Amino acid sequence: MTPILDGHKHYQGLVDTSRVVAHDISAQLHVLQFCIDELDDHINPKGRRYLENLKDGTKRLGDVVQNYRDYLKLSFNPGQEYTLYEICQHSKCLLANHFSRDFNKLEFDWDHSLKGLSFKSHAVELMHIVYSLFSIIAEQNLHHEELLEKSLKVTVAGEICEDGRLEITIQFNGKTLDYSFFEKEMLEIAPDKGFWRKFLGLQIMRNLMGQDVGQLEVEHKDGLNSIRGCFTIS
Repeated sequence: MTPILDGHKHYQGLVDTSRVVAHDISAQLHVLQFCIDELDDHINPKGRRYLENLKDGTKRLGDVVQNYRDYLKLSFNPGQEYTLYEICQHSKCLLANHFSRDFNKLEFDWDHSLKGLSFKSHAVELMHIVYSLFSIIAEQNLHHEELLEKSLKVTVAGEICEDGRLEITIQFNGKTLDYSFFEKEMLEIAPDKGFWRKFLGLQIMRNLMGQDVGQLEVEHKDGLNSIRGCFTIS
């Protein structure tokens, strides 16, 4: 099979993600500095509010750094074996970095099947595919308050089909998305702003589909969206 992610693109992806993380860290540091400055002038109980903000900002900063370390751990060990569950967890960590403000509105449910599927190669590519799908779901739902009267629930399952292909199924409530939407997203890929975030996974999917070793199906039934991706991953 033709390589689906060369070293240069992989490196550029890490660079772009580093920029995102640096921006997130910088923003949280500004919050922390403001709170610390205010604490000097608030000895009374009113200062408690700033102290709580300081604690919250510190936790968010720690989460951002840890999530990125987990992402790098997978990215720099391409020959190590990972279960699909671990791959999805890394995708979730990457999602938490890019959607830190609203990430707590998401509820993930991992099917037990994910822990029974292991991969020694192309784990990074799978992570980017799953992340790109997670990212689209988040983008289309997290910024619409009317869609979030209830938490956005995302369920992920996987299996190896009889023909040897990997099948990943992601179900979620919220905004209805059809196949034409994903097709448009893949066709609008450009090698500039945003390419190395969700678009890296979409590019990988498009390459697989172009080689006739990938397939994407989307359906909506009884208020639930389902995204099913089938890929030949050796």
